[in-house]
Amino acid sequence: MKASLQIYRRLWRNRDLRIALIARSVSEFGDDLALVALLLRVHDEGGGPLGVAALLIASTLPIVVLAPWAGRLADSKDSRLLIVVSAGWQVVACLALALPLPMPAVLALVVLLQAGHAVGSPTWQALVPRLAPDEQTGPAIGAMQAMTTVAGVAGPAVGGLLLAEFGAAVPMLVDAVTFLGLAIAGLAIRTRRMADPADRDTELSGSLLTGLRTLRNDRLLWPLLLGVLAFIVVGETTNVVEVFFVRDTLGGSAFAFGVIGALLAAGLVVGSLAAGHARDDGSRTRYVLAGAAGISVALALASLSPNVVVFGLCFALLGPLNGLANASASTLLVVRSPDAVRGQVLAAATALTRGCGIGALLVGGVVAALASPRVIFLVAGVCGLLVTLVMYVRLRGELEPSTVDSVTASP
Repeated sequence: MKASLQIYRRLWRNRDLRIALIARSVSEFGDDLALVALLLRVHDEGGGPLGVAALLIASTLPIVVLAPWAGRLADSKDSRLLIVVSAGWQVVACLALALPLPMPAVLALVVLLQAGHAVGSPTWQALVPRLAPDEQTGPAIGAMQAMTTVAGVAGPAVGGLLLAEFGAAVPMLVDAVTFLGLAIAGLAIRTRRMADPADRDTELSGSLLTGLRTLRNDRLLWPLLLGVLAFIVVGETTNVVEVFFVRDTLGGSAFAFGVIGALLAAGLVVGSLAAGHARDDGSRTRYVLAGAAGISVALALASLSPNVVVFGLCFALLGPLNGLANASASTLLVVRSPDAVRGQVLAAATALTRGCGIGALLVGGVVAALASPRVIFLVAGVCGLLVTLVMYVRLRGELEPSTVDSVTASP
């Protein structure tokens, strides 16, 4: 415990990293605040399930579609320029969303807003190893995920309150202010990342699929990523039926559902910080596998819950395991990606995971009409264990410290 505190105390003394952690967390708070306000606006204006689905797709599609170009920008341009321009772009989009516009215009602006996110996110992620090099990278990524998790919990609650008290415009104005803060942080951070002149021509002449090809060339990252994608499709189907399980099957109150969400978020923070203790890629891979196995067991146990208290205990277990696996996988992506193409690798991985997240929601919507929440949770847990077993078999030879050296990209 004392060693952990010393690690994060050293991180906090890093000026540039401290600015980045605060700015990214505040921006995440604004994003979640605005998304909830937009979802409630769609509901209140009679958009129905189709309107909600359209909004969620509009908020995700640009990140998936623009990933190749966004990654190349992150690897070829000055990080400060990209951060300031993308955040400024999002400020303008948020200000426009504060206006009383028809729903098609709102969806178009959400697409533009997320286009800025598609560029800004890999730029920030690729900058982390420059802010916290070597042994500090893992703890830095864990700290960033922990802080954004806390912000993600607070954002929806504040967004709902602001919408109820002041209307739809104020949440978007708050989000605009957070993006303005992100732009100021980009200017304040002294550390910058940009392509070396000697590498720029080679990098820009490479394929738009360089990030994906680099992932495929890594004998650890590629099977790990495939397993994570399969796990997302399997595990996140439960998100669709979770509220029905708690409220209808177990008879839990709205307060109980909120408490379960809070337990999950608190666990995510703990797990994200714990992931920073891994000192090599083999340890991080074992954390991902252990987290995935634990999540699967927690989902299966949750399916057997006789009441909402037992269900909540299962989610209290699920949170730390989820945070451990997510932060460890994120660290592997960052530290094993060659610096020259790191933005493209991270953008490609984000596009794949977001795409599978959409797929999981679609699968969950279909199976929810065919099976009860208990059955869906049980099947998700069993399938998750099978996916984890396949991941272990594929990665068993890569778990020794001597076999997990990163590969060199071939753009």
